[in-house]
Amino acid sequence: MYPNLLLPLLVALALALAALVLIAVRQPVSRRLAFRQVARRRTEAALVIGGSMLGTAIVIGALVVGDTLNFSVRQEAYRTLGPVDERVIAPPGPAGHTVA
Repeated sequence: MYPNLLLPLLVALALALAALVLIAVRQPVSRRLAFRQVARRRTEAALVIGGSMLGTAIVIGALVVGDTLNFSVRQEAYRTLGPVDERVIAPPGPAGHTVA
């Protein structure tokens, strides 16, 4: 649907992962604390990950449904109204701007 958006999103993902790896390598104390907290609170970590996944799925589902409805309404309008055979253009106004 948005083929030109794939490459920038992949670059952004790669940069975010590279920053995460760089922080994990350069700050071993923070890395150890993070992994220790995940090991101690497994249920809480699983709930956070599950909630993030659920929230992402809801947002993506809403976007997909919105795009699908927009496409189907547009296609129905094209089918019902048929091709456009006239264009209406307003003459320029007093300042040279077109009147809407």
